[in-house]
Amino acid sequence: GSCRDPNRFQPEMIPFHEAMIRDGIEQSIAPRILISLGKDDHCIGVTFTPLVAAGLARKNAAYIHFDESMRQTGHLAAMSPQFATTYGACVVDFFSREEAPVKGPHVCVPAD
Repeated sequence: GSCRDPNRFQPEMIPFHEAMIRDGIEQSIAPRILISLGKDDHCIGVTFTPLVAAGLARKNAAYIHFDESMRQTGHLAAMSPQFATTYGACVVDFFSREEAPVKGPHVCVPAD
């Protein structure tokens, strides 16, 4: 909450979140990764997209990265019914197919 609530915003939380994101990506050994950090997810007015995109690009894994451009916003956006309707089929396909997906970025086109 110290980063999401503009009334309690603490600038020192930005480096903390950056370190947590960087470490999480670097330490991941999963062959398939999904990261969702939509607009105003953690720190309102701050984007972690360049950090996430650069970290994922260095991974030897297949990944989906939902960033500020996804339709849902805010913390827990990827847990909303709207997210499931918009991107659910793509996410399920990405994680459930038996053959390993091609390493690198995968894009989920919004369902209308």
